[in-house]
Amino acid sequence: MLTTLARRFSGLPSLLFAVLALALALPVLAVLGSWLQWSGESASILREMAATVLPDYALTTLGLCLMVALGVTVLGLATAALVTLFDFPGRGVFEWLLLLPLAMPAYVVAYAYTDFLQFSGPLQVALREALGLQGRLWPDVRSVWGAALVFTLSLYPYVYLLARTALVERASGLMEAARLLGAPLSRRIREIALPLARPAVAAGVALALMETLADFGVSSYFGIQTFTAGIYKAWLSMDNRIAAAQLATVLLAVVVVLLQLEQRAQKRMRFNQGRGSRQGSTEAQPVQLHGMRRVLAWSVCGLPVLLGFVLPVLIMLRAFVGETTEMPWERFGQWAWTSLRLGAITAVLAVGVALALAFQCAHPS
Repeated sequence: MLTTLARRFSGLPSLLFAVLALALALPVLAVLGSWLQWSGESASILREMAATVLPDYALTTLGLCLMVALGVTVLGLATAALVTLFDFPGRGVFEWLLLLPLAMPAYVVAYAYTDFLQFSGPLQVALREALGLQGRLWPDVRSVWGAALVFTLSLYPYVYLLARTALVERASGLMEAARLLGAPLSRRIREIALPLARPAVAAGVALALMETLADFGVSSYFGIQTFTAGIYKAWLSMDNRIAAAQLATVLLAVVVVLLQLEQRAQKRMRFNQGRGSRQGSTEAQPVQLHGMRRVLAWSVCGLPVLLGFVLPVLIMLRAFVGETTEMPWERFGQWAWTSLRLGAITAVLAVGVALALAFQCAHPS
């Protein structure tokens, strides 16, 4: 009887996973299904936008993505290499400090730096008074380059985390072998560490670019006309959700391409999984830094933490301390409790679904 019951319910997990996959795919299906609701009104809006604003939206988005990709690559790879391949005081602390900017939403960083760096902000006012200068001291931060800087400071941990894992798991043994063969440090980094980290960097950049493409808060606050802003404009300003959904399929196609690149990078990361052990071999230990090299390592690791987390927090606290109006603490408490519950529920569901899918893929029978 138990055998009969087992056979009867053997297909239940597959059915549940099929239902789960369908539920997860519903947003994508809804966007793709918008083309089945083609109408003259949505076609007119799309033609008008294609002839006027969409080229500028696409160019702005492309430029923003290129700057963000370059920024997160340089910052994430440099910090990952420093805390993995070199040893200096505070290295263990920087390993987790460099993840803190992920806890700071990009739009909060944008708000903080706009308030602090704008013409009427405290920094420019203080400099003009101290140095006797007039006019604007630097370009407006609410621009494409400012948005790229905000996204870089907020999203580089994606590249840092994946690159650090790749270097820890794969580089130490080969770096040790190259050192025993007489290769200098610069050559070991250039020909061993960086090529081994390249798939991880590509995966991290893909994740950062998907976050950049999906963002609306920073582009809206900075007044940048990105493709995402165009989707919102078609939906809210032109009051046509079908045209907005049809425009969203373009971003969906870009995200699919990024996912394919990320998947290929992950496959390359799984190649040659032999893990070199640092323990038990002095040759595999990180290189000790001294003097100015140590100061440079502190600067490179400390600057993104300072600019991406510490300084925005201090700017927001300064604005909070200087506030004279009575704060609605009860309402803030309700919002905080709602955010905490929502985050906890989301985390539990996401981890549960991920573990279930991973187990099902590993044991399909």
